[in-house]
Amino acid sequence: MRVILITGGSRGIGASAAIQCARLGFGVILTYQQNIEAADAMVRRIRHEGGKAAVLPLDLGATSSFAAFSDSVQEMLLLCWGKRHLSGVVNNAGYGLLPGLSQ
Repeated sequence: MRVILITGGSRGIGASAAIQCARLGFGVILTYQQNIEAADAMVRRIRHEGGKAAVLPLDLGATSSFAAFSDSVQEMLLLCWGKRHLSGVVNNAGYGLLPGLSQ
């Protein structure tokens, strides 16, 4: 089974991508920043439809956490899928401030 990481996979476009990837036979690791309930619901939905999914927290604004996140991805790949490498990444989540846009 190929495994894909989808950042921001608990809601919106990321959730849709997670469902479609699972339907195509990918194992899915999705990330969330704050809403663990939405992330867990997405994992349950994928599993209910016969897919395999797991979830990890990720705050793209906290770059100091990236090394630990990478370690968590590696651990999850081995534990859940017996894999050492991802097959792909959907970089749906983002963090940034755009000039001229109100907060």
